[in-house]
Amino acid sequence: MRQSLAGFAVAAAILATAACSTAPPQSFGYRPGVVPGVTRDKIEAILGKPTASGPFKVGNINAEVMTYPFGQVILEDDRAVVITIIKDPAYKGPFGAAPGVMIDQFQAAVKAQKVHRSGHVEYYDVLVTQGETRTRDWYDPADNLMVESAATNANDPEAPYQIVAVNLANEAGRALLEQLVKSKLSGDFPDQHVQNYTSEPWST
Repeated sequence: MRQSLAGFAVAAAILATAACSTAPPQSFGYRPGVVPGVTRDKIEAILGKPTASGPFKVGNINAEVMTYPFGQVILEDDRAVVITIIKDPAYKGPFGAAPGVMIDQFQAAVKAQKVHRSGHVEYYDVLVTQGETRTRDWYDPADNLMVESAATNANDPEAPYQIVAVNLANEAGRALLEQLVKSKLSGDFPDQHVQNYTSEPWST
């Protein structure tokens, strides 16, 4: 249970505050072409109508969430800024990033490219009613990517980390994701508390 909680950390916070409208359930997963910057019309042409949608506000950012079986798409001004893949067995993202992949394997693939990249990693614990997760958010601006991973055992400080969500996110999307964590840290989400927060740079 602790592991699955981390995987839905972003999605749960967003969907809990969105006034959602529902549509018939969809059965397909993520499809190529749904990337940051594309319009709502293009998204729906590729994926169909979302199973639910609704507005969302975090800090001073106003957005809209479109929910699909694989995860969600977040829009600002009718364009995608974040696409979150949480559940799609066929999905393989940049450097092999996918839910279930160990973070060490992903990071090794990034370093193997022998190309200079830099970003930052946010470390924090998420406390919810059902338990606690130890989370790492790996931000890679060059590839419009944020990979969320969680410790496979929150009670073991040596436990490895496993990817629970892949976020395709442009600059606006990464700003939204960072603001979401900051809002949890400041107590804006009573059902999700963030503690032991640190941020460190990384580079290859």
